[in-house]
Amino acid sequence: MSGPSDSLVSEALADTDNRQLHLGLVHCPLVHRRHQSPPRRHAEPVRRPDDNRQDVLHLLNRTLPDRTGLDRRTIHHVPEIPALLLDASPRVAVLPDRTPHLLVPITLIPGLLLRDPTKTSTDASILACAQIYGSPYCGPWFPTAMRVTLWLYIALAFISAVLQYLHLFSAPVKRLTIQSMTPAWILPIFPIILGGLLASIIAPGQPLGDCWTMVVGGITLLGMGWLIAFLMYAIYLYRLTSFGLPAPDLRPGMFIAVGPPAFTGLAMINFGASLPRLVKHGYFAEEEEGAIVALRVFAEFAAVFLWAFAFWFFCVSLVAVVLGIRGMSFHLVWWASVFPNIALALVTGRVGERLESEGIMGVASAMAVLLVVAWLFVAVLNVRAVLVRQIMMPGKDEDRGTCGSGAY
Repeated sequence: MSGPSDSLVSEALADTDNRQLHLGLVHCPLVHRRHQSPPRRHAEPVRRPDDNRQDVLHLLNRTLPDRTGLDRRTIHHVPEIPALLLDASPRVAVLPDRTPHLLVPITLIPGLLLRDPTKTSTDASILACAQIYGSPYCGPWFPTAMRVTLWLYIALAFISAVLQYLHLFSAPVKRLTIQSMTPAWILPIFPIILGGLLASIIAPGQPLGDCWTMVVGGITLLGMGWLIAFLMYAIYLYRLTSFGLPAPDLRPGMFIAVGPPAFTGLAMINFGASLPRLVKHGYFAEEEEGAIVALRVFAEFAAVFLWAFAFWFFCVSLVAVVLGIRGMSFHLVWWASVFPNIALALVTGRVGERLESEGIMGVASAMAVLLVVAWLFVAVLNVRAVLVRQIMMPGKDEDRGTCGSGAY
């Protein structure tokens, strides 16, 4: 019969065994198994389609030196710089051929590698350079190749514009506000307008029937693109009158508004120059030659109307940038100070030619030189910003406000 003393002895022995097991002095499988927690069974992880990409990014995060400060949120910024650089470069390359009185010929060959294939506006600029510089030196196959490429580009540009605006309109209500509106909302329609401009550049080198088709298709694209951009201007002006100018760093992005009217006006003048070829053909088969002259005059004066509209936006944007220049630091949106203004320089030159104004053509030549300088200036600042980790860092660029660095 056990008494209280027996229970005390049993507890003391158990406590001694536990301490010896803890110190590794005694190995008792039964006691060890009793104190060992049962193994946990983990469910097999479900692999998602983008897990391979995440594994690559994780590997890069582990192998990159810590002093660089690079991580997955940084790596996804890399394609933006060549995309913006290559969006501006082909337009600069057009300047030597299309600007009157330009004394310093400049040839900039845009790279094709590392280019974001969704930048359809860059594709239009590259095709325009191919037509301008390649047509005199290529064989009879070249017009056919450019014709097929043009219609393929137009199809892709239309699909891109529809999908991008659908994505914009499907944004959460709290994110898609009037205060958050920027001229970048116009960018999805840019490829449509540039498709019309590209048609006006390629049409003169095509056979008569294909030239007529490109004129009709190009004017259709210009009408659609310009009207959508014009509707966006109403939202943009309401945003400016209600909430004021954007932050100083982002004000160069205001130059985006210069692009649509300038590109549309440039294309209208080009189409007007192609109309005399269409006398007694197609739609004009039974019309008098005076109808062609009237349409050309209308196209050129409509271009002057759009040119003035673009120049007003240029002046507003330029004054806004100058007013905020002291508080500015480099941002990727600074590239917008180059490519839309190239359209303004080009249409200024064409208006000067049609009006036979030496003064306007001189202004166009000066603008072309300044734009090349601006292109080089922004490129240098872009490289410097990468080196000092001012951009392509978590909390910078489009991540601002999502990585603990304040509201965008």
